[in-house]
Amino acid sequence: WGLISFLCAFEMTSRLVFAVPISASNSMKEASKRSVVLYRDCLKSLPLIVKQHELKYTVAEARTMLKHVFRHHSNIKNPALLDVMVFKGYQDLEESIKVWNQRVHLERILESTPGSAALAK
Repeated sequence: WGLISFLCAFEMTSRLVFAVPISASNSMKEASKRSVVLYRDCLKSLPLIVKQHELKYTVAEARTMLKHVFRHHSNIKNPALLDVMVFKGYQDLEESIKVWNQRVHLERILESTPGSAALAK
């Protein structure tokens, strides 16, 4: 069963390939679109991440907490800063899918905003 579950996990993670933008956004509108795409990619991969890392949250709770994390940073008006945050977001997403980080790291990200910290308790 170990090899079969590994192959199933590999097949699931190999389908979750994301195109990470490497060029700078020309406008705030373009940077905002990239952040929305990142948010959707995170939502798509949350069931796998919750299962792989055995998080103490359900998928619905994790989605709500992730929404709070993105809403917390919605006041950023600098496209260059937003581009950096999107790039780092994709980096964290890739590390989470490939199980390169630990459960504590994910829980800290999800609980990093006041709204999501209240949900965690």
